Amino acid sequence: MQTAYADAFLGDILECPEDDAPRLIYADWLEDEGEPERAEFIRLQCELASRARETDRPATARAREQELLSANGPAWAGPLAGLVRSFEFRRGFIERVRLDSSALLEQGEEVFRLAPVRHLELIVQRADSELVADCPQLARLRALDLNYPAPDGAGLCAVLASPHLARLRSLRLRMPAWALRPPAVQAMHRLSRLSALDLGSHQLTEQAFDALLALRWPELRTLHLNSTNLSDGGVLVLASSPLLLGLTGLDLSFNAIGLGGAEALARSPRASGLRHLWLGFNPLGDSGAQALAHGQFTLSRLYLGRNRLGLAGTRALAASPRLAPLTHLDLDYNDLPSAALQALADSPYLTRLQALYLRCGRGLTARMRLMLERRFGANVCRF
Repeated sequence: MQTAYADAFLGDILECPEDDAPRLIYADWLEDEGEPERAEFIRLQCELASRARETDRPATARAREQELLSANGPAWAGPLAGLVRSFEFRRGFIERVRLDSSALLEQGEEVFRLAPVRHLELIVQRADSELVADCPQLARLRALDLNYPAPDGAGLCAVLASPHLARLRSLRLRMPAWALRPPAVQAMHRLSRLSALDLGSHQLTEQAFDALLALRWPELRTLHLNSTNLSDGGVLVLASSPLLLGLTGLDLSFNAIGLGGAEALARSPRASGLRHLWLGFNPLGDSGAQALAHGQFTLSRLYLGRNRLGLAGTRALAASPRLAPLTHLDLDYNDLPSAALQALADSPYLTRLQALYLRCGRGLTARMRLMLERRFGANVCRF
């Protein structure tokens, strides 16, 4: 009888995977049935997940979460642990798993029966691409990390065009050592509900980039184009694209973007909605930082690690009232002199910082560290 009740509760959770209510009802039942730690874990993860910002999640609660997982994780995973390469609990149940395509085709129905899986890390072999595209379990997903190692554009297009992925919210694409071409990009047009797209670490041809900017994803909020060989010319095109309009997060790190790209972003009215901007490991220089300091966006997170910044660029950032909303500022590996660090400490605008990254600045003496910690807080400064 107990198993029948547990199966019924799980059925409700599978039916409404985005709703916490069935999970919390199940937790109450588990506590009544003498499983207080399992009940506590479900409630704790639901509570932590409801807090959008990591800083709103108490360290004691996160420590208790890990304690419960370490003691009970394998037992709570049950038979599913033997069906997948790896798994992750979210909101009290396994929601993220890693599979290769053969396992998905052979055991996918059982995996999705045992847990409310919504995030799949999938390694697709060329021979399986058509069958994977027809797999009905894909309709349960909201996030897909797709690793497609074979240089087979037709197979990749088949997977990306699967009608079962129509409700996907997040896509992370990984194709080692081969370029992303226009047909694969165009195959994504059905993914109209995407809110996050990660195409980082790809060779992105000019034609594929143009195809990407031509797509319409009205709900897209975060775009990762790190390590895609983008230069100033590509950013200039992006800055005038309608695709930029809805974005709140843009990752352009590890590219070849200099002053021209920084100016294009800073001047673009389409970039005004950006809140998180990653530009680390680009040759921006002081002039690029000065352009960003006067940008039309209202950033809360700005990442400028290893951007060849010096005194002039840092002073411009510190003196910009437009950067007053910043909660995270990354200036790692810029070899900043003491005068630049002093400008940060004296800034009347950087009052909301929760994290300030300053590793490897040549002016970072013990005295300067102490001054920065007094100004921003020891828990904010990351040396």
